[in-house]
Amino acid sequence: MDESKVASASLHAISEMVERPTSIAEGLPGRAYYDGDFYQLERERLFARGWMAVGFASDIPKPGDMEPITIAEWELVMVRGQDGIVRCFHNICRHRGMRVVKEKTNRPSIVCSYHCWGYKLNGALIGTPNIAGIQKGDAPGFNKSELGLLPVRCDTWNDLVFVNLDGNAGSLQDHMQPADVRTQHFDMTRAVAWPDEISFTFEANWKIAIESGIEDYHLPYVHKKWLTYSDDYATEDGGDTYHGFSSRRSLAETRERYTKGLDSGDIPLKSFPYYEVNDKAEAISLYLMPNANVFYSPTMVKVQYFIPRGPERTISRSKAYFVDEAATAPEYDQARQTAMSFFKEVVKEDIDYIQTVQSLARARNALNLNTRYSPHWEAALHGFHRYIVRNLQNR
Repeated sequence: MDESKVASASLHAISEMVERPTSIAEGLPGRAYYDGDFYQLERERLFARGWMAVGFASDIPKPGDMEPITIAEWELVMVRGQDGIVRCFHNICRHRGMRVVKEKTNRPSIVCSYHCWGYKLNGALIGTPNIAGIQKGDAPGFNKSELGLLPVRCDTWNDLVFVNLDGNAGSLQDHMQPADVRTQHFDMTRAVAWPDEISFTFEANWKIAIESGIEDYHLPYVHKKWLTYSDDYATEDGGDTYHGFSSRRSLAETRERYTKGLDSGDIPLKSFPYYEVNDKAEAISLYLMPNANVFYSPTMVKVQYFIPRGPERTISRSKAYFVDEAATAPEYDQARQTAMSFFKEVVKEDIDYIQTVQSLARARNALNLNTRYSPHWEAALHGFHRYIVRNLQNR
């Protein structure tokens, strides 16, 4: 990749603008949100080199479950093996380059529909029917052991499946340690996935889709019906692992917030045990670099990841995790529905702003109009941009 193609200003000049203190720093140029060369550099230096979120392990719970994934122009497939381990492969047959798994399914093996080459759930090639003629499944000198599906380094953290495409990153466990330490008072062994999912498509660059959620500055203006500022607000900086924010409220205010919309006879959601012995409730929103978000609240955890589909389209997928039986028991159904309706409405209110900002990226670039940050509310957004620029500069 020729870096001279990436932006009208060099990466060094972009870095100089972004690396200033938050109050005087300038954001990424407009071209960063639509330019194909910039996006290609992100694919190579952000998505391929780090740990990129690609799915939920709970979506493939049984051996033989498999799900195709298209993310940032990579074609992958996520498979649950007979040993219970989740693996990822490039979803491309080693014969003629056909997509091997076309839809989410459960099978005892992986079979390409084009010429029926078959693979074990661990990716090993086991069948090449008629390769040497009718009823001749083996050919002289043809070594099946060398032609398994190409594996992708894969690991799981709190139900999120991550891949490291170039295979050179440190372990996911070590990478996520800062997030584990920061959220250790949330007992994730008690968090149970709710079967439903929230999915949105944004006609916008993946970064803009994330930027709307990584700050609280817009809350009373865009979400006035739902959200207000917290007096106790802090930026969360986890270096290359996460950027985000947190807020703390009294238990009374929190209970009112999380029971809004429930009738008197409805049972409110269970809380994590930590909140039963403390006088304040904390909510934490961590954006895991580069493309995932985990929102921790007293009664639930929402996990979301963003799927780039070219420079100007993004899909987000979210799952909610409730405490113990609150995830599935019928008596909590109204409380679950109320909580998830809240998140859906918030995203719906954001979409027009996200897509309008995207639509103006070219005009902004032509004007050389650079964006700015609120030093109080948008330090995490600034950290996100610094993470991007620093990694793009890393050859």
